[in-house]
Amino acid sequence: MSETNNTLKFIFLGCSFFFLGSLIASESFVIPHELPIVCLVLLFFYQKWVHRNSERSLSPFYKSWLWFLLIFFILNIIPSAIHAVMEMAYGDRLKQYVENLLHLAFFAIWFFLAVKVNVSVVQLWKFLILSVVWVVWVLFYETYTLNGFENLSSFIVLHRYGDIGSSYVIDFGIYANTLFLILLGGLFWLRRLGWLWGLALFVALAVALTGAILSQSRTAWIGWPEAIIAWTIFYSFYLWKNQKKGVLFGGTVTVIAVVILLTQSSLYSLVEKRTVKAITDVEDYIDGRPLTSLGQRFVMYEAGWNSFKEHPLIGVGPDEFPNELKKQTEGIFSEQFGIQNKYLSFGQIHNQFLMSAMESGIFGVFSLILLFLYLSVIFIQQTKNLNYYSKSLGVVGLVFMIASFLSFMPEVPLYQRKQFLFFFFVTSLLLVMLRAPISNDGK
Repeated sequence: MSETNNTLKFIFLGCSFFFLGSLIASESFVIPHELPIVCLVLLFFYQKWVHRNSERSLSPFYKSWLWFLLIFFILNIIPSAIHAVMEMAYGDRLKQYVENLLHLAFFAIWFFLAVKVNVSVVQLWKFLILSVVWVVWVLFYETYTLNGFENLSSFIVLHRYGDIGSSYVIDFGIYANTLFLILLGGLFWLRRLGWLWGLALFVALAVALTGAILSQSRTAWIGWPEAIIAWTIFYSFYLWKNQKKGVLFGGTVTVIAVVILLTQSSLYSLVEKRTVKAITDVEDYIDGRPLTSLGQRFVMYEAGWNSFKEHPLIGVGPDEFPNELKKQTEGIFSEQFGIQNKYLSFGQIHNQFLMSAMESGIFGVFSLILLFLYLSVIFIQQTKNLNYYSKSLGVVGLVFMIASFLSFMPEVPLYQRKQFLFFFFVTSLLLVMLRAPISNDGK
């Protein structure tokens, strides 16, 4: 029975690995994300009806996430269904949105399987370390395809990675940075991982950080400050409480050395260039020049808020969104900036909360509030655990949750298929880790 379960676990982790690869390297990887999903669903049916014996059952903690997925689905499907009935239409935008929501059933299945096959925390850390392979693949693929190796130092400054190998540069930046922020927590697990996997972890951290920087995605970078603060407090407190002041001093010196190295490298120039551009855009907007990247986002934010005030209950619906955005932005340009016959025509308004408010009204907004409230309670409770291994997983969850919350401000991950799948996959994985056995022997 144990051998059968190990086989199921291997298949489960393998399919999950390729599923994650189909998201991170979606434009350069030959396997579509639907194929691993089908494999995992078939594995679910096999485990449910053929291999019925299982070492673990679903605890109330695990069931709470499955119930939440159902509630989140209901809150978002209600306004969509009402719009479909009222408008007597089922347009492309509404269809895509509903299809995204239907994927929540897959994550319920994935979550169920992760518990039933008894995957351990150490195995999931190794899974995350190996997943950085997909970041390496995108970096190599784009550099090779665009002949970047001929003048690499110039290429990495001028090219935004994720443009042709992943779904988009911002998406790739978020993928790479999410792995980096989570894997920082893996440093605490070095003893459990062993020296070989520990070495792989350091390499994975360097690669993930490089991928995030080379994407030149400011959306990904906004997760750095709170991650640095959270992990600095956690590691410093642990080392101080355990009388490892020499290690604390050595770690501090190492961090300072890395920061100095980065500030002297070409990678720093990328961060500086994008930061200065953001500051310039804000200054232009204040001076009455809104036609910059950030300036147009500010206009769309106001448009989203105005639309929500006019349609607070169920919003305007996905199919009516383009017309509503045109109407609202045209009025803002004319009344506030004196720019006539100008409007914005984008597929989204670069803010998940306002986008949900605009399209789904109070139902969409409440579902997001509930999502982050649920995750906050779960991860904060975990940080109160007396066991430092368990406590570190709570910090991992909090860092991911805060970084995700901040990325929801300038982007709309839940309206884009790949980001939607990535967010709920990582969230489900981290929740599994909170109650999974620490190592392969079940301890």
